[in-house]
Amino acid sequence: MKQLFMALLVACSTTSLPARAQDYSGLFMTLDDYKAAKLSYKDAKINADVAFHPKLVKVSGTEKHQFEKGQLYGFKDARNRVFRFYENNSYQVVDTTHFEMYSRVVNITNGKERTKEKLYYFSTEPGAQVQLLTKENLKKAFPGNERFHVMLDMQFKTDRSLQRDILKDGASKVKQLYAVSLNNLGV
Repeated sequence: MKQLFMALLVACSTTSLPARAQDYSGLFMTLDDYKAAKLSYKDAKINADVAFHPKLVKVSGTEKHQFEKGQLYGFKDARNRVFRFYENNSYQVVDTTHFEMYSRVVNITNGKERTKEKLYYFSTEPGAQVQLLTKENLKKAFPGNERFHVMLDMQFKTDRSLQRDILKDGASKVKQLYAVSLNNLGV
């Protein structure tokens, strides 16, 4: 029995190695590269938060390279997280179902106190404008979906409650409401 267990353990561990080998860090040079999951500078160390140079991305691999964020679409890091650049900021891609959803840690100043807070953003499609996730922005982004507008108003009293909803369980009620509204529209 022990031999069977060990054989299964070895078989499972060796079959998962090629899958992990496919997980590279790298840059998405263009929107088309992102859509095709085509990475450049595979396995390079990517620094998207260069001190005193917020517009730069440094890439260290066999050779060192430097790019402006405006020249790139985004990157995938060594922890398999995908980020998009927009207006010299990095946004982590959180969900791509129906529309893109992102997160970003920002500095918040309350009087003399400075704290960091994770905020959520969205875009209607991968290359579109990144907007703060608010009820008003969602309604403007999807103007023909009245059912979605009503559901947003019923589910969320404030934009703060909309942002907190995502923090609770990782899944977004916003995405669920959007999917339900599409089903009711026959899309």
